[in-house]
Order: sequence, then structure tokens, then C-alpha cells
Amino acid sequence: MNVSIDRSRLFDLLEIYGADLNRWADDERRAAEALIEADDAEFAQALDEARMLDDVLGRDEVAPPSIALETRILNSAPTPNTSPIGERRSFFALTGGVLPRWASAAGMALALVGGVGVGYAQTSADTEQAYAEAVLSYVDQDWTAFSGAGEEGGQS
Repeated sequence: MNVSIDRSRLFDLLEIYGADLNRWADDERRAAEALIEADDAEFAQALDEARMLDDVLGRDEVAPPSIALETRILNSAPTPNTSPIGERRSFFALTGGVLPRWASAAGMALALVGGVGVGYAQTSADTEQAYAEAVLSYVDQDWTAFSGAGEEGGQS
């Protein structure tokens, strides 16, 4: 399969994927191999530079973190609040740190009642708006009948 690819595209791919042609797509690899076989000096020089860069990047290793670094990171992490309950100023602390069993049920019931109330209020407002629009559209449609009756009555 003979694929013609723009030379600038091959140089771009060389910068993107590096000198290892196995990382390239099949069609583009064939075009690059054709340039190598044709002894294209400019492409061969760019390929050598890419190989040197790949070698430098391949030698770079990240050293594992030292124990001292791990210790500093762990020591700088925030710690949970370990103060006695009496020093906190929250509702939970005021109850002695223990809420009665009915408190969570009461909170859920309050949320349920509030949700139903808001839903009912919204439905009621929507219904009133729909009723008002229906009445006004009916009046608009029959207004000519009312106005025509007044004119006929005034002419007799």
C-alpha cells in the first residue's frame, strides 16, 4: 500500500511520537520507512535527533521518596479534633454528645412535611394560573358576541 503523506506531517509525527516507528500508525509508519529507504538526509537527521531525545528521556528516573519526606508529609497532615466535648459549641455538644432517638425521626418528619407543603403550594399556584388563563381566553373568544349584542340593541 503506497501512502503519500506530506513531509511536514511526518516531521510533526516525529516530534509527537518520537523515533520509535512502532509507536506510529501503520500508514504513517510506511511513509516514514519509505523516506528512510530513500536516504532523505533531512529526515534522517531529524530521526537521529529524535532518537537522542528519546534516549535522554528514557534515562530519566524518579527516585522513590525518602522516609524523611514521608514523615514530614504525614506530620503536616491535619489531625482530627480531639478536644473534649465540653469545649465545642455546637448543638450536638450541648446535648452531651448524644441525641435522643426521636431527634432523627423528628428531623425526617419535618423535612417530609416541608416538602409536601412546598409541593402543594406550587401546584396550587400553577392551578390558579391555568384557571385564570382559561377564563381570559374564553372571554377573548366570546367578546365579539357580547360587543355585537350591544350594538344591535342600541340600533333598535
